[in-house]
Amino acid sequence: MPKVSFAQFTYVEGGFGINNATIGSATISEDRTSVFAFNINAQAVFRPIRNLGVGIGFGYPIYQRSKFGFSNAPTTGISSFYDGFRYSEYFEEENRYVPQEFDYTFKQGIKASIFARVFFETYVNVYADVRLSYSPVKEKFVFKREYAPPIYFPEDDIAQFSGGVEYGEVPARDIDYNKTHHLLIPGFSTGIMPHVTDHLFLDINIGFDLWIFGQDKSFEYQIPFQWSTDYSSDPINGNHEYVTLSSQARGVRPSFVLNVGLGYYF
Repeated sequence: MPKVSFAQFTYVEGGFGINNATIGSATISEDRTSVFAFNINAQAVFRPIRNLGVGIGFGYPIYQRSKFGFSNAPTTGISSFYDGFRYSEYFEEENRYVPQEFDYTFKQGIKASIFARVFFETYVNVYADVRLSYSPVKEKFVFKREYAPPIYFPEDDIAQFSGGVEYGEVPARDIDYNKTHHLLIPGFSTGIMPHVTDHLFLDINIGFDLWIFGQDKSFEYQIPFQWSTDYSSDPINGNHEYVTLSSQARGVRPSFVLNVGLGYYF
């Protein structure tokens, strides 16, 4: 019968970590919605035998930042392409569509984890973790734009029609959407945990978490973003072209994880 090697160590540590979650699925990486967090961490591991440990961990974000893009957003125009709401030096009528406030963010709350750890050797304690975590993630979408009146043809312009309106009015929008997603997050990491003194150890690991959202869109808004040059649907007045901006928190989204810690074992 093979002999079981007992270690019976308990490890307690604190440290820092980063995670970077990709939320959007744009083909251009600069346009992908993502969230970066810098965390303080604490964890405890019980190692009853040489090659196996179990533990709990907590992480709290002390700094976060998000970036967003909607480059894949569908539009109603046959030939129109959404490239964001931008000021133009040459087309004043397009500037009426630019919002005063436009933001899309994600913020992660405290993260609590349970995990199993397999140690492959005892020199630097190379290991692999599988874990399950819980974390609330807050999704926030803000779009605020003031009403813009129509633009009329000059009085002496022979192209006047429909009461002299060249570009229709831009309606006001005031959207402030919030939702908290309560996520169960599976993850995997690999790392080293060398004993640097009789009671101190270092812990360095990298890995991935999987943020699993539902398949349904938590929000979807159709917003006018430019004046149509196609008068086929309304040959007298013309119309707005719309972009559909919707939640990107759907399906499985990967998050890169890196942690460094220092602790005490006994």
